[in-house]
Amino acid sequence: MTVAAKTIIFIGTWMLGAHTEIQEGKIVITKPGRSKFIDKVDEITFSGSEALQHGKKVYYCTNVGVFQLTERGMELIEVMPGIDIQKDIINGCSMKIVPTEPGRVSVVSESIVTGKGFKLQWR
Repeated sequence: MTVAAKTIIFIGTWMLGAHTEIQEGKIVITKPGRSKFIDKVDEITFSGSEALQHGKKVYYCTNVGVFQLTERGMELIEVMPGIDIQKDIINGCSMKIVPTEPGRVSVVSESIVTGKGFKLQWR
């Protein structure tokens, strides 16, 4: 339920049927699929505009990057290493991705992709 939440995070893959590989710490789309981000939907189960009207922060975390819903539209705020923003994201979906401020899209650390340096400790 998202009614009481101040921040909403949706987690999922970027494309249906796509194949990706990790090569030298980078994500490579070896076979594109069909984007889950589309410009028109058949059924509304969550209203982004309603969420924004109520001051909620809405994020979409995918295997290509992190997007934030803003008053301007869907904005890419972080991209996974190896992903080409134009080829893999902008050209790969029918939904309009609004341009971010220059230099604002950060590249996620390769350690997130490889797991190198991660260690679980109980304190």
